[in-house]
Amino acid sequence: TTMRSGGSELKATLDYQTDDFAKPGKSFLGTTAFGRRIGVATIGGPIPGISGARFYLAGQHDYTRQRQARFIEPFRFDSLRTDALSARPAGQLLPGPVEFKENYLYNNWDYTNSLQGTLLFDVRPIKIRFTGSYEFSKNPNGGAWPGALGNIFWERYSLSETDVWFGNLRATHVLNPTTFYEVGVSYQNRFSKTYDKDFGDNWLLYPDSIANEEKGYTGFTSRYTGPDRYSTIFAFGFTPPFAPNNSYSKGVQNSIAATIDFTSQINPRWELKAGGRIEQWVYRRYGVGNISAYLVYLYGQDGKSPRTFTSDYERRVRLIQRGAITSIGYDIDGNETEGVSFGDFTVDKPIKPVLASAYIQNKFEYRDIIVNVGVRYEYMSPKGQMIPQSQINNPPVDAALNLVQEGAFTEMDPYSLVLPRVSFSFPVTDRTVFFAQYGKYAQFPRMDRIYVSPVTTSGAINPATRQAYWLGGTLVGWMMKPERTTQYEAGFRQTLTDNL
Repeated sequence: TTMRSGGSELKATLDYQTDDFAKPGKSFLGTTAFGRRIGVATIGGPIPGISGARFYLAGQHDYTRQRQARFIEPFRFDSLRTDALSARPAGQLLPGPVEFKENYLYNNWDYTNSLQGTLLFDVRPIKIRFTGSYEFSKNPNGGAWPGALGNIFWERYSLSETDVWFGNLRATHVLNPTTFYEVGVSYQNRFSKTYDKDFGDNWLLYPDSIANEEKGYTGFTSRYTGPDRYSTIFAFGFTPPFAPNNSYSKGVQNSIAATIDFTSQINPRWELKAGGRIEQWVYRRYGVGNISAYLVYLYGQDGKSPRTFTSDYERRVRLIQRGAITSIGYDIDGNETEGVSFGDFTVDKPIKPVLASAYIQNKFEYRDIIVNVGVRYEYMSPKGQMIPQSQINNPPVDAALNLVQEGAFTEMDPYSLVLPRVSFSFPVTDRTVFFAQYGKYAQFPRMDRIYVSPVTTSGAINPATRQAYWLGGTLVGWMMKPERTTQYEAGFRQTLTDNL
C-alpha cells in the first residue's frame, strides 16, 4: 500500500458518489440502483511551525443497501399455507406474503468507515514517517441469496462486525547519493465477531425462552428451542419471525513486525538490495455452533436440571462436544486466556506463529541488457498443534470421553524455504526486446484454515468417529503446508510503429 504524505501547500478535498436515486426494487435510467453511497474527505499539507513536517488524513464512509448484486424477477405469493411436512399443523397461513422486488434483497446492507493518515518528518538525511489506519465494517447475516428467500420473515438475523487497526513507523537514512537504508516497526490488530443484535455478547440468552419473552419474542416450543419452522409447497421451509440465533463467534489476530531494507547503487551497472523481516502473530478464536444443544445438555430440557461433572476437564470436553465449540486463546466460557492447565498438559492456548524472511537482489545493466539475480529465504513457524505422524492411524484415545488425548498433541514443525529468482531482458533488434524470468514464491496459508482446536480435530482422526473420504468434514489443518508457486515466463515486446 502506498500512502500519501501531503503536499507543500494545505489542500482539502471532498468527494461524494451515489446511485441511490431510486427506492428498493425500482430502476433509475433503466438500471438497478443498489443504494451505494461513498463519501471521501481528505486534508493534507505542511504542519505550521515545524520545518520539514507534513501530514495527510483521509476518511471514507462506504454504504450499500444491497452488497450482493443479483438478478431477481419480481414475484409475490399471497395466502400461502403450511403443508403437513413440518411440526406445524397443515393449513396455517404464513406470516405474510412471499414477495421479492426487482433485483432487491432484504437485509443485505453493508457499511464500512475507514480513516487513514500519515505524518512525515523530513530532517535530512533522515526521513521519519508514521502511517496509521482504522477500519470498521458491519453487515447483517441471513440476507444473502438464496438463503434470503427462506429467511424472508426472519426479524432476528445476526450481525457481523470487524475492527482493524494498523500502525507503522519507518525511518529512512540517506548515507550518500547512491546508498540508503530503511528500518520500520509495525503493529496491527483485527477483531471480529458475529452476534445477536438483542443480546450481544451474552450468548447464553440467545435461545432462552424466558429472556426472549421479556423482549416480546414468543412462540418457543420449549425452554431452549425456538418456534417451529414453516413448511409449504412440499417442504419448502421458512424461518419464523422470532426464531433465535443459535451461534456466536469472535476472534482476534494481531501482529508486531520489524523490517530493515538496504539499497545501494554500487556502480552505474550494479544495484544491490538486501533486507529482512520478522513478524510475531497472536491468533485467538472462539465460537459456539449450537447454543441450544449446549444449554439443554447443561441444564436439561426444562432448564431446571443442572448437570454435574467429575472434573473441570470433563465439563470442558463435554460442553465443547455438545455445543460445537472452538476455543483457541479463550477458555470454554469465552474468556481470553493464555492457556488452561490440566495436570501435565495445557489447552486453549493462543497460537503464536512466527514468520521471518531475508532477501538479496542484484540488478546488472550492460548497454540494453538487464539481468536480475536474487534469492529469498522464508522461515515459517506455524506453532499449531498436531498428532505425531507415527500415531495418525491409531492415536491415543481417552475412552471415557471418546477423545484423542490432548496431551498427545505436539507443536508443528517450522518450514524453511529458499526461493531463487532470476530474470533478464535484452534487445534482439532495435524494435524487438526478448525477456524471460524464473522464480519461486511462497506464502503462509490463511490462519483460519490451519488452526483447528484439538477437540475438533479429534472428531476427524479418532477411529471411533472419523469417516473415510468425507470431504465435507472438519479440516485437519496441521496437514497444510505453505502455499508455493514456481513461475516461468518468456516473451517479447515488439515495436510495430512509433505509436504502436
